[in-house]
Amino acid sequence: MGYGIAAATEWPTWPVWGQASGQGVQRFALVLRVTNPEYLPGGVGSALSRQIRDQLRSRLVAELGLSLHSSCDDGDEICGLVADPGPQAGRGLLLRLRAICSERIYLPGVSLYPMVQGVIVADPFGCHESTALYAHGRVVLDGSSPHTLSSHIRLVDMEGQEGRAYPVLAGDDQISLQFQPQICCTTGSVLALKVLPRIHLVREVGQGRNLTGILPRLDDNRQLRITTALLREACASLRGWDRMGRYVPCLSLALPDRILASPSVVEVILAQLERHDLSPHRLEIEVIEPVGKGATQAVVAANLQELRRAGCQLGLGEFGTGMTRPDNLRHHGFHRVRVGRSFVAGCDHRGDQQRTLLAITALARHLGLQVIADGVSTRDERSFLSQIGVDGVQGPAVFLPLSAEEVDDLLLHRGFAACFSPKVWGRA
Repeated sequence: MGYGIAAATEWPTWPVWGQASGQGVQRFALVLRVTNPEYLPGGVGSALSRQIRDQLRSRLVAELGLSLHSSCDDGDEICGLVADPGPQAGRGLLLRLRAICSERIYLPGVSLYPMVQGVIVADPFGCHESTALYAHGRVVLDGSSPHTLSSHIRLVDMEGQEGRAYPVLAGDDQISLQFQPQICCTTGSVLALKVLPRIHLVREVGQGRNLTGILPRLDDNRQLRITTALLREACASLRGWDRMGRYVPCLSLALPDRILASPSVVEVILAQLERHDLSPHRLEIEVIEPVGKGATQAVVAANLQELRRAGCQLGLGEFGTGMTRPDNLRHHGFHRVRVGRSFVAGCDHRGDQQRTLLAITALARHLGLQVIADGVSTRDERSFLSQIGVDGVQGPAVFLPLSAEEVDDLLLHRGFAACFSPKVWGRA
């Protein structure tokens, strides 16, 4: 299914504004092997095997932003790094990789599905050299069954390898925030600012590391202390923009299950909103499906309902990648769903992505939910998403993450203040 979207759509000429993240962020190393050619249909030879590998490499570079390891140009192995892929990075990256590797490859005289064995090695704190990450990935692959006839990709962790311990967080001053605008596809207004917490480790210089992948690994007390600190800073920023006369409708903050299962999390969230004289509807708590796991599921659900009754918005992230049923969406009272990069990549020209997005959008409309598309990387993707009725977009083709000071400048001098209206956010 094809659309002549880009030429037909009139979009505001938004700047791709803000600074890209610096060094020192969490990383993921990929080690991927195309299985022995003798297992492929028709006995595909080594030349065609290299073509399979080359096509996979091109897809991984284009859709994952994979930085290829130069020493892996030969053979059937693909190695590379993905730096700071965003919220729920490991799980989301795994889903995207599986989707890429499940697509048919077309070669001269034959089309087939690639058969691969792969491993993603997570290094949340950047404690390891890339060569150590690749080596660990190869050890994991070498321990896999050599006789499997299906693709298999897994996610492993470098925690505990080589006796390296994760750094200990020392104080609230190590936490900083960035904000990524979510833009309305219809009006060009700002629907919300996505809160992107970052952590600055002792003796490190730079913009810090993405905190989302680190937070779930900390103990409960440290998690709650950090959550309190980032809520305090986020609410202070929102209140500051109010005092400037620039209305930001909502902040969207993703919280992991362990924090949402805390018996004091509701009190912490509502206390910070009250302290800064903010209405609860101006904070969206985003959760990733499935909502809660195992013994925490009931506690998470109860806390979410209490936040909802208090007036907070609820959003569901990475929609379509889990097992959430429509009745669960109604039960939890979600206001919006966020569709991740795995469904957005190449949506302007890939029929499979278009069909999936149309189905997701139709389901959301049926349930009365707003749809936000995340990870929008090209103008053509953004145009297509606007045409099919997605409510809002965020990603590098819209705005890069901004510091609070850059948001100040955006609101005061870039002409966006007129777009901000209390009517943009919330149900009638």
